[in-house]
Parts: sequence; C-alpha cells; structure tokens
Amino acid sequence: MAKADERITNEIQNIENSVNKIIRGLLSVQGQTFRAACRRLLETNHSITVDEYEQIVRDHEAYNSLGGNHIGDNLFKLVETKFSNQTTQTQE
Repeated sequence: MAKADERITNEIQNIENSVNKIIRGLLSVQGQTFRAACRRLLETNHSITVDEYEQIVRDHEAYNSLGGNHIGDNLFKLVETKFSNQTTQTQE
C-alpha cells in the first residue's frame, strides 16, 4: 500500500510540475502580448475605444491569474488613467 501511495504522490508531483511549466510558458507569451497591447493603447495619438478597454481589462485579469507581475500592472494602471481621462474629457 505504501508503494502505491508513493507512486501516486510522485505522479501527482510530475503532473503539477508539468502544469507549472505550461503556466510559465503561457504567462511568458500572454505577458508579452498584454504589455505590447498596453503600450499601443498608451501611444500619444491613440484614443482608446470602449471595446479596446474592455479587452485590456480581460487580458489584465488573465495576466494576473497566471501570476503576472507589477510591470504589467503598472502599464494597466496607466491605461486605466488614460481611458478615464479620455472619458472625462468626452463628457465635458
């Protein structure tokens, strides 16, 4: 029984290691895409549409769920500020 438990524990550990590798790879790709999208939205002459803003919010949630770091969070805050300022100016 102990050997069977040990085999199951090892298999679970192997699966967890594989999942963690997949998550790190996905975060790498998604993180690059997310940060590039933020930088594009932050371009001086770019006006952020509601659709773009809603998409970047979803992308930010995915970025954080995968373990994204403060670099993406800081870019997202800048996008939020720009969109908020843009919305405020439009309403005036």
